[in-house]
Amino acid sequence: MSLNFIHLSDLHLGKKIKSIKGDIDRYNEFYQTFEEIEYIIKQSKSKFVIISGDIFHNKLPSLEAEELFINFLINTYELVDYIFIISGNHDSDLKLKNLNAYNKLLNKFSDKKIIIYTFSDLEDYFNNNSKLPYFKFKLNNTEILIILIPFIEYRLGLKFHQIFQIEKEYSYSKLHNILLSKILQDLELNQNTIKILVMHIMLNSANLGNSESPLYTNDIYKVLINDISFDFHYIALGHIHKYQKIQNIYYSGSILPLDFGEDYKHGIILNTIENNLIKSEFIELKNHKKLITLELNENINNLINQIENNKDSYIKIRISNALNSFDIQNLLNFDNVIKLEKFSKEENKLISYDEKSQQNQINTIDFSNILKIYEMYYKELKIDPNNKNPKNKEKLELKLKKILNKLEEIINK
Repeated sequence: MSLNFIHLSDLHLGKKIKSIKGDIDRYNEFYQTFEEIEYIIKQSKSKFVIISGDIFHNKLPSLEAEELFINFLINTYELVDYIFIISGNHDSDLKLKNLNAYNKLLNKFSDKKIIIYTFSDLEDYFNNNSKLPYFKFKLNNTEILIILIPFIEYRLGLKFHQIFQIEKEYSYSKLHNILLSKILQDLELNQNTIKILVMHIMLNSANLGNSESPLYTNDIYKVLINDISFDFHYIALGHIHKYQKIQNIYYSGSILPLDFGEDYKHGIILNTIENNLIKSEFIELKNHKKLITLELNENINNLINQIENNKDSYIKIRISNALNSFDIQNLLNFDNVIKLEKFSKEENKLISYDEKSQQNQINTIDFSNILKIYEMYYKELKIDPNNKNPKNKEKLELKLKKILNKLEEIINK
């Protein structure tokens, strides 16, 4: 007899879109997307749900973001037997532990279970042999094993380096191999057990989704497929926002587009277990706005038609020619136009607006990319030595201060 389960990831609850009109809250989009997911869970009669990290976008999520997730948990709890959750690089162990206290209360009144596993739980397991990172259960006469490995920050992973007395040069990928080997050696499994691994990592062969944090997707965080395979039937990954399948390894991707550049389908994975095999199907979610980038070349009227035809989307406009302030204001009058970006095709880089729109340009820079900030900063420093006009120097200094103030805001967050 077959049974179904759902894999989703990278919710990033609380994520707002930076806009020249102010930050855009997406509470309603997340709420409607959760309703869509709950409907799929109910219609498919899924028995358990896996959430592979990055529940919240910030370590200290807003009350609204927490409320969204708790409501989703309560509604899903009514539909399935088990919910498995691991922490991602955006999550706070403390916040998820608070949810665990709430789960214990729910679990007292039902055989259903919500299992949340964080990095501190993994530490406790290897230090004290407590808080097991795996869960075995039976559904429809099928024995299932779930192994939960939360995101491991590089510097915190060095603790395991000491525990296992690894003498060779530290390897993030090899560490995951060692952790899995240690966990599996403690388990007794029969050959018919369905083995599922849940992790929040970046595979070396994965394709990035364009908005992941560069701090946690650089080379030191890459994990080799051979280091995590171990004969699992299904490996449920989080961290990368774009759906992809690599052998029996799946990224479900984020549940909705989190920033411009994520111009691909977003959804969840419905899996069916039957005859000791798992069949997987990606299901696109559509109860959210798209994030569209349009480009203005010559004809502004053509662009306006495109804007009007995408009223239910957020729009960023890339401008590759000179616009007067009247045209710019006309574009900004559309509610769905939330970013303007001037672009030089010849030089393939951002260039400055005129003096009147300098502040708008500063507001539309992607300040999550520190390299772009410094690129702009040093570009502005190229002062013409023959230009000795003190007013020009004052304007330049003012602009540089604004750029650096923005950088300081990010660093202090």
